[in-house]
Amino acid sequence: MIGQAATQPSMDDLTSLSIDELMNVQVSSANKHEESIADAPSAMTVITQEDIARSGLDSIPELLRLVPGMDVAQVDANSWAISARGLNDVLANKLEVISDGRTVYDENFAGVYWDAQDSVLQDLDRIEVIRGPGATLWGSNAVNGVVNIVTKPADQTQGILADGRIGSDSQTASFRYGGQLDDNTYWRAYGKIDTTDNFKNADGSDANDGWQSMRSGFRVDRYGTPEDTLTLEGDTFTERAAQTNVVPTFTAPNTALVPTAIDASGVDLISRWTHVTDSQSDFALQLYYDRFNRDEYVLDSSIDTFDLDFHDRFPLGDRQELTWGGGARLTVINDVSTSSIVVDPGAQQDYLVNQFVRDDVTLVPDRLHFFAGTKLEENNQTGFEVQPSARLLWTPNKHNSIWGSVSRAVRTPAVADEDAFFVESRTTAGGVPVETDLVPQNDFASEEMMSYELGYRAELSDRVSVDVNAYYDHYDQFRDFLVGTPTPVTTPSPFLQVPLTEVNNASGPIYGGEVAADWEIQDNWRLMASYTLTQSHIHSALYPLAAEQANGTVSVNQFQFHSYFNVTRDLEFNTGAYYYDRLTYGNIPAFVRLDMGITWRPREDVELSAGVQNILDNQHAEFPSGTNYIDPSEIPRTYYGRVTIRF
Repeated sequence: MIGQAATQPSMDDLTSLSIDELMNVQVSSANKHEESIADAPSAMTVITQEDIARSGLDSIPELLRLVPGMDVAQVDANSWAISARGLNDVLANKLEVISDGRTVYDENFAGVYWDAQDSVLQDLDRIEVIRGPGATLWGSNAVNGVVNIVTKPADQTQGILADGRIGSDSQTASFRYGGQLDDNTYWRAYGKIDTTDNFKNADGSDANDGWQSMRSGFRVDRYGTPEDTLTLEGDTFTERAAQTNVVPTFTAPNTALVPTAIDASGVDLISRWTHVTDSQSDFALQLYYDRFNRDEYVLDSSIDTFDLDFHDRFPLGDRQELTWGGGARLTVINDVSTSSIVVDPGAQQDYLVNQFVRDDVTLVPDRLHFFAGTKLEENNQTGFEVQPSARLLWTPNKHNSIWGSVSRAVRTPAVADEDAFFVESRTTAGGVPVETDLVPQNDFASEEMMSYELGYRAELSDRVSVDVNAYYDHYDQFRDFLVGTPTPVTTPSPFLQVPLTEVNNASGPIYGGEVAADWEIQDNWRLMASYTLTQSHIHSALYPLAAEQANGTVSVNQFQFHSYFNVTRDLEFNTGAYYYDRLTYGNIPAFVRLDMGITWRPREDVELSAGVQNILDNQHAEFPSGTNYIDPSEIPRTYYGRVTIRF
C-alpha cells in the first residue's frame, strides 16, 4: 500500500515506520474524525510526505498516480484527466476534491481544474484518497471517489524552507517561512512560482500548451487550550497558460486547431474552530470564502463560494458513537458567453443546505462494528437528495480486517448541463452543411449510483501487508443525449442544425477491484506493488457515442511498482514503474512509464535530488482528443534536479 504515514518522519528516518505502524496511521476522510486506517471501512490510500519526496512527482495531480484505482492521464502541459474507478475525462464530474476543508469541485462545468490545485509540497501532511462513494459525509458529487488534501499545522512548518527544481521541461521555486506569535500561536507564509515549457505534438512541433503560475498563502494555528484550536488560512494564485483548441468547421477535416490562452486566478480564506474533548468526542465549525476566475476559449467565468460547515461527534453509551452535522453553501456564478459557448442566464446563484448523521455501533467489542448514516441535501437544481450508506467492519484480530458496504450517491447538474449552448460538431453531408449543437435542458436530473463494496486488509507478517478491494457500481439516470429533429438555419449562413439535448437515459454497471501489497524486505528497503481492474459497461440507446466515451477513456488494466531503497543513511535510490492499458476511445496505445531518482542528504538540512521520468520512451500520448475542446499533446521524457534547504 503506497504510504500509510500521516506525518513525515525525520530526515534520517524516512523508512523507519514498521508495517504495524503504517496500518495504524491516523486518517480523517472516511468518518470525519481521526482513526486508524485499519479501522476505516473504505477503500482508502494515503499519500504521505515520504511518498511525495521519494516519487519525484512534482504536482498534486501527478501524485495521484500513486493511488491504486485512480485513473490519471496528463492531457497536455497544463491539463489532466483524473477519476476513480472509471468515467475519466478532463472535467471528470464524479470525483469530490477537498483542500483543507474547502471543496475545489467546479459547479460551473462539474469537475476539477487540476492546474489550479497546488501547494508547497513539503508542507503537505498527506493526501487521503477514498475510492468509491463518500456522499454520506461529503455530499453530492462524491460519487466514485474523494480526494482530501491536508496540509501540516503551522507548528510543524517552523523556520525557513527554500526549494528549487529545474527540469528539462519545467522549473519550480518555493519559499516558506514559519514562526511564532506567542507560546500558543504559530504561523507560516509561502510563495511559489511554476513554469512549464511547451510539450511536443506527435510530429515534433511545439504544442502551444506551456504555462506559468504564481501562488502565495499563509496559515495561523492558535492552541487556545489543550482542547481548542483556531485556524486561519488563505491562498491566492494567478496563472496564464497556452492552449490549442479543437474547433468544429464545415470544411474537411471538419476541425481546426486554434491557439488560445487561459488566464485564471483565485483567492480563498478559511477559518476553523476545532474542539477535541477526548478520543470519542470532538466538534468543528468552519467558514470559508473562495473566488475563482477563469477566462479561456470555452468560457469566461467567475465563481464566488460562501460555505459554512459544522460537525459534532460524541458517544452514546459504551457501544455507540454518533457523528452529525450540517452546513450551507451559496455559490454566485457569472458567465460571459463566447463564440463557442452561450450560457443563459449568465448570472445565477445556487444554494445548498445539508445535514448528515452517521452512527457507529459496536456489535462485538474490538471485533464487529456497524456504520449507518445518510446525507440529506436541499438544492435549487434538483430539490431534495438523500444519500445513505451502511457499512460493516469485522476485525477478527489486530492483524486482519474485513469490511463491506452499500451506498447511494448522486451527481447533481452543473451549469453546463442545463444552461449551456455549444457546437458539438460540424460536417457537410451531400453538399449541405450540418451542425450538431448541444442545447439547454432545464429538466436534467441528478445522475444516481448504487455501490456495493467488499474489502480486506491484513498484516501477513511484521514486514508484509496486503489490501484487497472489490466493487460493483450501478449507474442510473446517467447522462445521455437525445437527437432532435434537424432544423434549417439561415443566418449568418445557411446550415442544417441537429439539436442534442441532455437527458437521463443511459445506465449500466462499472465493476472491478484493486490489490495492493507492501513488503519491507529489510530495514532499508521497501517494495510496493498494486494491480487495478476496471470494467465499464455504460449503455446508451439514444446516443451510443456518449457510452463509447464513458467506457473507453479508462484503462481496463493498471499495474504499478515502487522501490524505496536506502543505499546509505544519507543516500537513497527510488524507482517507480506504471503500466496503463490501451484506451479504446481515441485508440490511445498502452504504455509503461518508468521513473528513477536519487536523493543525497550531505547535511540534515540540505537535500539534493536528481532523476529521470518516462525513461522508456521519448514521448507518448495519454488521453484522446475530443474532450473539452482541448487538442492533447505528447507527454515527454523529463530530466530534473532539485535542491531543498531547511534552516
